Amino acid sequence: MHKKYVIDGDLTDARIFTDERRTWDAITYLKSKIGIDLRNQHASPLMFKGPISIICTFYLLYPKDISHKNRIDNAFHTRHPTMSCLVYFLERIATGIIFGNCVIISSITCNKIFTLDNPHVELEVYSLKGEA
Repeated sequence: MHKKYVIDGDLTDARIFTDERRTWDAITYLKSKIGIDLRNQHASPLMFKGPISIICTFYLLYPKDISHKNRIDNAFHTRHPTMSCLVYFLERIATGIIFGNCVIISSITCNKIFTLDNPHVELEVYSLKGEA
């Protein structure tokens, strides 16, 4: 089984390991919004079981300190948030919606890309056993 999801919006503020009070509010809002989007796209009570593979691409906006003349669409993203924070954030949101527990993730392929105008995440989930 294979399913593709698109999460609209900028995840630049998805910093998990910073000041608890300020981060909690931003993370809680993002989790709620993205969780609703994922539920609507998944549109099934069945979740992936067994080993799964995830392919995700994070398209993030340029920070304000990079001048407009130095901005190139689809260049590799080399700023915060870190890839590990983004993947962790995505795992926590998708748990209970796409899969029951994130321990079934056997393979992850990720990219962070700068985008000029359309921040979003493209997420593909593949069942490695051929079943849902």
